[in-house]
Amino acid sequence: MEFQKTSGEKEMIKRETPPCGDKECSCSTGIHGGITYGRGKLDELGFWEIPCRPCAVAADERRPQLLKSLGEPPENDPHAHDWAKMDAWPYE
Repeated sequence: MEFQKTSGEKEMIKRETPPCGDKECSCSTGIHGGITYGRGKLDELGFWEIPCRPCAVAADERRPQLLKSLGEPPENDPHAHDWAKMDAWPYE
């Protein structure tokens, strides 16, 4: 997986075993603008056939660290990091 830092440099991220322990578990972006976790078929709206609450909880717990690492959004796109402020799906 690869992501781009705001400075323009790229950094590779090693895929680790998800918090739920199921290597088939993954994440996507849902139509609601937030991150979704699960496995199986991913529908056209970005929601999983088999949702994964343990991975969503783990993502929510890491949110402060994620927001800190993202830094401030670019001036020309002040809502660029809004997705990171949302609870991960599936919700409780």
